[in-house]
Amino acid sequence: MDILSNVSLAMAAGTVALEIYENDPEMASQIANSWYLHRLVGVRSGGSTKRGR
Repeated sequence: MDILSNVSLAMAAGTVALEIYENDPEMASQIANSWYLHRLVGVRSGGSTKRGR
């Protein structure tokens, strides 16, 4: 689909995540874990993720 916007979105998210990590590593790891679990559950249940698979 729109790969370019996905890439720029991922880069923006990565930049924000890096800033959060530098300021508050504990919070950053919690956010990363919840995002990962959300993805895992979404893939496992076969439901469509927010990326519109």
